[in-house]
Amino acid sequence: MRFLIFILTALSLSVSFTQAQTTEDKPVAAAIDGGGEPDPSHVVASVNGVDITYLELTLAYQNLPKQYQRLPISAIEEQLVGRLVEQKVLIGLAKAAELDKGEKFQAQLSYLEDSLLEQVYMADLYDKAITEEKIAEAYDKHVADLGDQFETRARHILVSEEEEAKEIIKLLEEGQDFATLAKDKSTGPTGPNGGDLGYFSKEQMVKPFSEAAFSLEPKTFTKEAVQTQFGWHVIFVEDRRAKPAPSLEELKESLIRDLQKAVLDAKLDEAVKQADVKKYPISQK
Repeated sequence: MRFLIFILTALSLSVSFTQAQTTEDKPVAAAIDGGGEPDPSHVVASVNGVDITYLELTLAYQNLPKQYQRLPISAIEEQLVGRLVEQKVLIGLAKAAELDKGEKFQAQLSYLEDSLLEQVYMADLYDKAITEEKIAEAYDKHVADLGDQFETRARHILVSEEEEAKEIIKLLEEGQDFATLAKDKSTGPTGPNGGDLGYFSKEQMVKPFSEAAFSLEPKTFTKEAVQTQFGWHVIFVEDRRAKPAPSLEELKESLIRDLQKAVLDAKLDEAVKQADVKKYPISQK
């Protein structure tokens, strides 16, 4: 029971950080070894002869909602101990009623223990297999796979009819200014800004628009109107630049998730092949 996941409710933590710091009781951590971190086996309370250790206290803290974990454990340890005492009392009452011997409870307990052991095993597997070096290697490979990435800065004029777009192209070929025409004729939201879309990557725009924009050389415009679900576009490319690769810090979480999946999949593939697995019909027909 000591390792069942425990979530402290908001009601039991209504005390503020300031109140917790000014309590007259000395914090558990500060009362041991001159304020150093207590030994995990140190007993912080006892209920009817059943000890509550500092390890249980830290486990309770680790399973709090994230907003409460912003506080140091020393600020809320008295409330945690109080909740663990209440938990032990309730557990004692449940055992006195022999609820722990029921089939349903035993099945739930077995499932929780299996789930926890699975999580502990995976955490241990990841800790051993996923190092900073492995993350750096995955990052280098990811950046290499991206290849050369570019961003294009373009303007566009959006109209509802192809013929109107063709007329605009003729005016551009005669030397009229693109931004001025965009202000006068574009029905898109960028019209008042001369049709300026700023810099964008290929995947940020719908496919016909991107293909046309990225096929143009800077300072040129489309000789044919480009149709999308929004209407007909005339596109002018202002500039193109290399897109900087995302940093390691930006990608680190997703890289770790990918590495974890790869490590777990490999381990499972190997283990399942070696396991003696038998499957039986779920329902009788």
